[in-house]
Amino acid sequence: PDDYVAELGADTVRVYLMFVGPWEQGGEWNDNGISGISRWLNRVWNLVLEEYEHRQQVSSAANRQVQQELARITHQTIRKVTNDLERMRFNTMIAALMEFTNYLQDVWVRKNVDSATWKEAMRAFLADLPQAARAMAQLPCLMIFDDHDITDDWNLSARWEQVAYGHPFSRRIVGNALLGYLLCQGWGNYPEAFANELPAIRALLAAPDRHRQLDAQAQDAIIDRLLTFNHWHYSLPGQPLLLVLDTRTRRWRSESTLSRPSGLMDWEALCELQHALLDEPAVVIVSPAPVFGVKLIEIVQRLFTWAGHPLLVDAENWMAHRGAAKVMLNIFRHSRTPANYVILSGDVHYSFAYEVHIRHRDSGPRIWQITSSGIKNEFPARLLDWFDRLNRWLYAPHSPLNWFTKRRKMQITPRIPSRSPRGERLWNGAGLGQVRLDEQGRPSEIGQLNADGSAPARFEATAREDLRD
Repeated sequence: PDDYVAELGADTVRVYLMFVGPWEQGGEWNDNGISGISRWLNRVWNLVLEEYEHRQQVSSAANRQVQQELARITHQTIRKVTNDLERMRFNTMIAALMEFTNYLQDVWVRKNVDSATWKEAMRAFLADLPQAARAMAQLPCLMIFDDHDITDDWNLSARWEQVAYGHPFSRRIVGNALLGYLLCQGWGNYPEAFANELPAIRALLAAPDRHRQLDAQAQDAIIDRLLTFNHWHYSLPGQPLLLVLDTRTRRWRSESTLSRPSGLMDWEALCELQHALLDEPAVVIVSPAPVFGVKLIEIVQRLFTWAGHPLLVDAENWMAHRGAAKVMLNIFRHSRTPANYVILSGDVHYSFAYEVHIRHRDSGPRIWQITSSGIKNEFPARLLDWFDRLNRWLYAPHSPLNWFTKRRKMQITPRIPSRSPRGERLWNGAGLGQVRLDEQGRPSEIGQLNADGSAPARFEATAREDLRD
């Protein structure tokens, strides 16, 4: 059923197999039948998401009667589902849930019960539904780690690595975090990459001692391998190609000044990236830290680095390391790499969108740097407002400071958030970024879904240009 799973989802196929007939007898496969299951699950999904508003004009007597009826049918459905599940009568269990869906749909249209009764009915329904299908469970959730997924300022500099990995306690902390990430996320991102690691991990977890402690020697051996593991990155084929970068474990370390921030990817990793990009028409790159950031903030980080305190300002960005920055920009300039790049980033605790044009190439490339951060955290509002204003004043298109500090020929055009009262480029609000792509892999819509429930912010194109490096 792989084709049906790909088209309709694993939950639809699972429910249809239980509904098609008695479990012990099975039934004939019917494409119309599985389409009906898909429509039912979609109806359930819409019913849950739609906001319910009680019509106040319904008389109290009629309201009480309908509420009693809803409560009665709700409890009948719960009893039916519970009994059928225990007897493995899955087809009649699903039929009862379908009937209950029809009844809830009718109640939702008439809106003749109060909100509390409606919510209680929906709660009971959603408690029963997972017995048949885990709604939306077939959607993959792919991620990549950044520093806070393991430990703060993870591998920021060669000096940090020297101190952290030189002590057995901190080495074990980082190693355990990597092990947890592997089992809970990394394995799902790219299962084949961890085939050689899993047997030893399985043996470790299967043999705790009588105090439920793991074998320390075996655990340290696994951690040693994970600290040198070089395939946390992954890709998803398609149009456009999706590449998810590991910018934490394969760093371009400074050999002359150990405290200087490392490049986010070393020369070998960047060469592999270029090879993956060759002859692709478009690509979506997930880089935890923005490739193109806010210039003023990057200058502040550079000043703290010169003063010997990069950890105070989390001074790690793509442009902080000359070698890594130069190689990355040369990849963009390469004649055989994509014409359209969409770079998705987080990390910085504010959101923005830039359109970037790299010169020295006749037809492009066109680059969109889209940053959304974070889901819960926000930048200090007053401080970000000042950074935003100063960045616009100091590095405006015709600012002398902008011209004196421009090292690479590129043109950057910020997109303005639709809800910016004074034209701010940076959006300070927890939430999730949303990007829609056209057939050429270019963004047709860029927005931020805000965690506070307010209207989405849309990043809109502007004719105004900022020129900078």
